[in-house]
Amino acid sequence: MGDGAGLVLLGCRRGAGRLLGGLFPFDTKGLDFVMTAMFVVIFVDNFLKEKQHWSSLIGIAGGTIVYMLLVQMM
Repeated sequence: MGDGAGLVLLGCRRGAGRLLGGLFPFDTKGLDFVMTAMFVVIFVDNFLKEKQHWSSLIGIAGGTIVYMLLVQMM
């Protein structure tokens, strides 16, 4: 597929998601806690499976840097 076809498919998916999302109301209460807990579990699982913890440390460093940049922008 060419670049144009990929953009058309992306646009169709975004439009369809927007239309279908309006049909099904979704309560996001508590979702922030669930997402945080999910990422903590994924991190701990990855940390325990590795012999060298480079990817875990890079993830913590990257997340911290992005958080600090976002706090400064606000």
